[in-house]
Amino acid sequence: MSFLEKVCKEYGIDLYPLSVFSPVKGMEDFITRSKGGASIKDSEGDISIAIDDTAPARERDAIAAHELGHVILGHLDGKYKLSEEQCENEARLFSAVIIAMSLYDKYRSYIKAEF
Repeated sequence: MSFLEKVCKEYGIDLYPLSVFSPVKGMEDFITRSKGGASIKDSEGDISIAIDDTAPARERDAIAAHELGHVILGHLDGKYKLSEEQCENEARLFSAVIIAMSLYDKYRSYIKAEF
């Protein structure tokens, strides 16, 4: 289980392949605009993250981190008056930090094992 999968599980966020949402009526336009992933909050408040299951593993991690950023930064709640561009920039930055932290942890483990 990846770091991102653990975080999602801890927060009760379901991860799905993006292809699962493609046949859902009314989701076609949303999925077309998603470009690799989507974070979705349903009418009951449950949160799901859909990831392009055809993307390479590293790209899927980046997509998951980006979508998790939307969730954690409150973009799905509509509390903040941010433009779509501002939300995307925040999620990109969140993703970059999460991926960098993950790589640092792997590097630190590697160094400890080697020396």
